[in-house]
Amino acid sequence: MARTAFVDAIHQVNSVQMKIPRPPDRAAGSSEFHMALGTYEERELDYVLTRLRPGDTFLDVGAHVGYFTLPAAKAVGPTGRVIAIEPSPASVRVLRENAELNGLSWITVFEAAASDHDGAELLFRSPKSPMWNRLVRFTVKDGMDTISVLARTIDSILAECGWPPIVGMKVDVEGAELDVLRGSTACLSRNPHAFVIVEVEGRTRLDRSLAVLHFLEDQGYSFRLFKRGAVPTAETIISIASALDGDYLFNVVAEKLAGGSR
Repeated sequence: MARTAFVDAIHQVNSVQMKIPRPPDRAAGSSEFHMALGTYEERELDYVLTRLRPGDTFLDVGAHVGYFTLPAAKAVGPTGRVIAIEPSPASVRVLRENAELNGLSWITVFEAAASDHDGAELLFRSPKSPMWNRLVRFTVKDGMDTISVLARTIDSILAECGWPPIVGMKVDVEGAELDVLRGSTACLSRNPHAFVIVEVEGRTRLDRSLAVLHFLEDQGYSFRLFKRGAVPTAETIISIASALDGDYLFNVVAEKLAGGSR
């Protein structure tokens, strides 16, 4: 399968069927291409699936079309729940189609941008790939294609859902990670043993990434970094900052290890 030949299709990947739309810019659609192969963030997904049990609740923030949502829902089963949050109407439409395609009725989809407030935000729609969509206040471009989207805090969403205990959450929101966490303080307090997977990046976003790590550290979290090995390695903020010194992007898993993990 050549990346530039990637087309809209339903793919059998990670034990689920998933429709993956072709991105507007085929050359830029490496993430969608790797999703179709099952090689996109495979270490992170494997980690999530090893942590989930039937009956658990998992939170997918920035769910796109369901690459994490769908296999997580299979893992928790009909006695569990996956809460998927995604601001793009086009991605939400495909996400809901994918949930129905797999008969995963215990997925709850919220069409919203996770943030530190309930209200509204402007979403920049990337001309290259919807996976690069981001809130306007986290990007500066002339002539941006934007739409108004609903903004919700994680806390208000979970309150609406009746405060189910969560085992973990994945946050992939293209620069808005700190706002998401600030809107999740009650969630984090109620679920002290839940893991948090969050993206950190170097370049011009290093300061923002370090602010995310310091926020979590202040809440008592320790960190492990997903690199080449199968198991994420223990890290400090200093060592993560060193790894991010340059054109790098990683996912970090944050956990409160003092109380033990499941």
